Amino acid sequence: MIRITLSSDAKGHGNSATLIASILRRTDSPVHVRCWCRGYLPGSFESGRLKVEFFGAEEDVTGRYPGHVNAAVFDRLRVIRDGVDWDRCLVMDHDMIALCDLAPYFAEDFEGNLLMGRLFGPGNTLGLQMLRRGGLPEDWRHAEDHPYFFMGPMMNLAAMRAEGIWETLLAAHAAIGQDEQLSLTAACGGRTKGVGKQWNLVPQWDHLAEAETPPCGHAVIGGIPWKNGVPDGIIHWTGPSKPWHRGTKVWRADLWEGERTTWEHLRAGIWEKPLSVEVEPENGFGVRALARRGWRVAVIGERFGVGNARDLDEKNEAHPDVSFADGSGGFEEALGGGGGGLRQPQSAEAPGGGDAAATVRFGSGTRPGDWLEPLASKPEYLARRGPVEVGEVRRLRELGYGLETRLHPGQWPTGGPAPRVLDFEGNLPALAVAADEELYLKWGEVGADALGRPERSPAVGSSCDSKASGGNRHGHPVGCCDHGGAEDWPWKISEATERWLQEHPGAEVSTVLELGTGNGTGVLAKSFPAARILSLEHHAGWFVQCLGRLGGLPNVTLHHAPIDGTLPWYDCRGIEFEPVDLLVISGPEGSMAQAIRAGALGLRSYLKEGARVVLDRMDAAEKRTVLSRWLGTGGLRVAMDEPGLTV
Repeated sequence: MIRITLSSDAKGHGNSATLIASILRRTDSPVHVRCWCRGYLPGSFESGRLKVEFFGAEEDVTGRYPGHVNAAVFDRLRVIRDGVDWDRCLVMDHDMIALCDLAPYFAEDFEGNLLMGRLFGPGNTLGLQMLRRGGLPEDWRHAEDHPYFFMGPMMNLAAMRAEGIWETLLAAHAAIGQDEQLSLTAACGGRTKGVGKQWNLVPQWDHLAEAETPPCGHAVIGGIPWKNGVPDGIIHWTGPSKPWHRGTKVWRADLWEGERTTWEHLRAGIWEKPLSVEVEPENGFGVRALARRGWRVAVIGERFGVGNARDLDEKNEAHPDVSFADGSGGFEEALGGGGGGLRQPQSAEAPGGGDAAATVRFGSGTRPGDWLEPLASKPEYLARRGPVEVGEVRRLRELGYGLETRLHPGQWPTGGPAPRVLDFEGNLPALAVAADEELYLKWGEVGADALGRPERSPAVGSSCDSKASGGNRHGHPVGCCDHGGAEDWPWKISEATERWLQEHPGAEVSTVLELGTGNGTGVLAKSFPAARILSLEHHAGWFVQCLGRLGGLPNVTLHHAPIDGTLPWYDCRGIEFEPVDLLVISGPEGSMAQAIRAGALGLRSYLKEGARVVLDRMDAAEKRTVLSRWLGTGGLRVAMDEPGLTV
């Protein structure tokens, strides 16, 4: 059992969650935290291996503190009096993180001492520390030779209670009137066992920035153990500058950033870092970004042996949760132990689960199928940046990856998203991956079609291949397949929009532009049979499925127009527009919807005199934003506004 005592006022409370998460991530032991709170009092909780108890601490035990120390720092020592069921605990600060397992520290023998901690060294005593503070009071000069230790120590609570140390501590604090570290040194009679530096590493005092360490493996340099280029111990950013301060110059603030966690995550039992396996990455930008964002990363590739692990990082910075394997033994060996102790994913019938890789991301130029085919069990998620040939997409589907989504790299921070937050659709093997796309695949069979549509090849498959591979952007007249009824489309225009389109006089409409292909395209074709209908769809997979589905519509031309993440707006290069009588805005779906629908104002120059604009399925907030932009330009008015439809 790892037992931690903390205290803070409301200002310092949030950062303690990061410390606790860093401890949990590196031990299999249960962790019990007691935190004394001044000026606030959260609710205690238990979640998995973690138990946190909060206690109020409003009274001031002595009333004497120097200007740079507030009363809250003393409160964590109340565990000496109140933690009667604990035999030992470790005093910690919110500006620490643990980069090692604390269990060995808790197994250390006190050898009859009341405290264990890192000592400042020979000659650095309580008397020396008090010289610049006016010296020790007469009644406490017997403590001048007590060794001075780094805060915070491991406390022998059972022995301290037996010897009445709490009362002695209060007397020392009242007499000395300084921070709790000095008072605790005086109260414990000099009975402090010194321990290794790793249990309290202070970057500026230990000159961590100047250490020349091997990028992989274990080493001891200057008495400090290092693992994979990072200190194997507790990092303590003591001093006024903290790693969470904006623009801070402290050593390796990115290490703290990579551990950052909230109390809400801890309460929900979410502290384990997701795992990304990077196979032959092109550079270190994504790896470093993932580590800083709180991922574990395993890098696999022939050029990443022990001597070249830092090739990925031009800053020459190692990370505690980034490991390397050269891949010479194949993917199976790397995941099974060669990749920094990574555990094997679940069975091929049900990949993923507790310890499976969150994502296996393949670098450009790799053939994922070559790595995956020998595996008896497969990772649940894959990612591959384009371009990817049709044959490789088809091969991955045959290996069991039947669900996909496609992104543009600029839509997410460097390193990409956790795949579990993405929406996956059926993976059509007839569609290649363009150079400006990133393909995410999920294990799973589509069957008759995960989206409720019959699985069939597109009517114009050869055109789709060249299109998605970065070919021309000419539209595709729809073939002769049955486009089906509205009831089996996963996304449909509202009933109000469908009714308005059916009742609007067709003779008034000769040209239609639709944003967002779907069942509304079929409704438009039926309602305006003499009109030319141009439809833009941003999602490549959905575009292909619409090509195969919307049949018998000779007056409809579909265009695949990906979202340009820099605007955001459809990439309309190569698409020729003409003035329109009717603009129907029913896409895209999701987080980009509001920005792109409001951005459709850029098409105003293509609206004929008296043209109608139909806004389909918008919630109230989205509608207010879009209409305020459109109506603010003048010359437009709202003719109809009801749930699901604005004209």
